[in-house]
Amino acid sequence: MLRLLITLALVYAGSSAAGGAVAKDPWPEGGRLGVYMCAEESLVDGCDAGAATPEMVRAVRKVLEADPRLSDLTYTSPEAALEDWKRIGENNRQNGTPLLDAAEMAEMDLTEEDLELDLADFGGMFNATIARTTDLVAVDADYPGYPNTPGLPGSWGASVTPKGYWEDKGGELFVTMCGERAKYSSYTCAGGRGAATPAELRAVEDVLRALEGGAVYPVSRAFTLWEQTEGDVRESLGKPLDPPDFEITEAYYGEAFVVDLPGMPDSALLDRLIRMPGVLRVQ
Repeated sequence: MLRLLITLALVYAGSSAAGGAVAKDPWPEGGRLGVYMCAEESLVDGCDAGAATPEMVRAVRKVLEADPRLSDLTYTSPEAALEDWKRIGENNRQNGTPLLDAAEMAEMDLTEEDLELDLADFGGMFNATIARTTDLVAVDADYPGYPNTPGLPGSWGASVTPKGYWEDKGGELFVTMCGERAKYSSYTCAGGRGAATPAELRAVEDVLRALEGGAVYPVSRAFTLWEQTEGDVRESLGKPLDPPDFEITEAYYGEAFVVDLPGMPDSALLDRLIRMPGVLRVQ
């Protein structure tokens, strides 16, 4: 359950960032602070007393509102978090892309029953914007999480996430293409096929560029590799990622497209894209 709760925190914190074909623009300034409140059935350290009380939530809000480095403070209640989880699960089922595939579930020692959650599994969560990149390290040090942040009662953890490359560029539609048949890769398509061909990439890009009012950003494997393993935004916290247990190369990833649309894509477009050769997932 602890591993699953950490997964939930990452999902709602938006900690994963997309990568672009070429980093022509400056990396966006600032980042986010997330503070995770205890749930009724939490097994993590610091939650022995059970769910965070309304008084604890108010106390944490007061601390965060008083921090001049933070802005746009929001609170997601356990009820709202549960509804979000159900919505994400339903969207993934409709798109044929489960939140965790079989390999990921096996690695985390989870079963389908573990993903059937109720309100007692969810705690509230605060999110706040950190306007300046130069404040990221200090904010990270000031809110290390339980047990070293006594000013945040009823919380079990906190995290600082640098702003992702695409966050100021929109992106309501994500199309991920098949990658090579690389060991450990989560980009390998079913049927034993290899990476999307140049012709398949062009066909998908042509469909996306024909969308009225859309801006299409190709996402190369090279950029994704750089962002995941060497990106400056990771190092801005003074915490480079640990070396992986195996060598990761471009072959681990697939090409992709991020599309900034004026509105949400309709189901007909999503259905057309997911059926195109070389497409792994559409989100």
